Amino acid sequence: MKCGFVILNYYCYQDTIKLISTISRYDSVSHIVVVDNRSPNESFEQLSKFASDKVSVIQTPSNDGYSSGNNFGIRYLLDNFHVDVVAISNPDVEFEESFVVKLLSDFERNPQMSVATGVQTCPDGQLAPHAFWPNYTVGQYFKSKTYSLRIVYRLRHRSPDYMYSKEMLSSHSDIFEVGTVEGSLFMIRSEDLRDVGLFDEHVSFYHEENILSKKIHGIDRTICVDPAVKYIHYGAQTMDRIFTSRTKARHLFRSSIYYFNNYLSHNKILQLLNYLLCGAIRIANYPANKFMGFLKK
Repeated sequence: MKCGFVILNYYCYQDTIKLISTISRYDSVSHIVVVDNRSPNESFEQLSKFASDKVSVIQTPSNDGYSSGNNFGIRYLLDNFHVDVVAISNPDVEFEESFVVKLLSDFERNPQMSVATGVQTCPDGQLAPHAFWPNYTVGQYFKSKTYSLRIVYRLRHRSPDYMYSKEMLSSHSDIFEVGTVEGSLFMIRSEDLRDVGLFDEHVSFYHEENILSKKIHGIDRTICVDPAVKYIHYGAQTMDRIFTSRTKARHLFRSSIYYFNNYLSHNKILQLLNYLLCGAIRIANYPANKFMGFLKK
């Protein structure tokens, strides 16, 4: 099977260069499309230096968020190169070639599987707080939502999502099915990606994975994790360099409302409840975020 990578870059071209310099040497990677999402620095110029027969460097017309930027790269990859599997990757990840090889083998052995990834870890080797989680019901969504509060943020390793990840890993030694995987690094069949209409561009930075999982389960396909392979995600360190807490809170609020109303429940009372909850979380987090910003200064 042929695998193509889409890597969305915004601002931090050093991370992207480090990643493409590594994976361009992997024989299991057929082609790499690097998408600069209209970075306000010299990212596109620097990344263009690494264009080759195996690496395409393109730039979006405008920055409309994670979903739109990735779709721009996915369309370019699928229109110009024949690949059976598309890997969606953040720049701030690290993985060995065995990660790609093993997952491609999993795709061949499991024709019903649409999405696959390995175990996401933090730089210290610990399991990431949101490696994967259930395909949310309304109740699970509300329960998980409380961990958006800064006052319980340090308890994220006790959150329902983290406990789900830990329990699934402890009870499986081979590839297993989950509800949703974190969007920093995963692979998806090209035909399924086309069938579900790619990412939903109504959300910019949050809930893309939840929406995609709803779409995948809607066509009776599965999402899986292979515990035999791992990858490191540096995550928050990069996000904190780029976006202010206020910007992240605004995107989270808007994406949460859209996701809930369009993919979880059409009940107007529940939608109102979610709106009030998301608004309360946003307001409650504001002084905590200001205080954390002051400490960083």
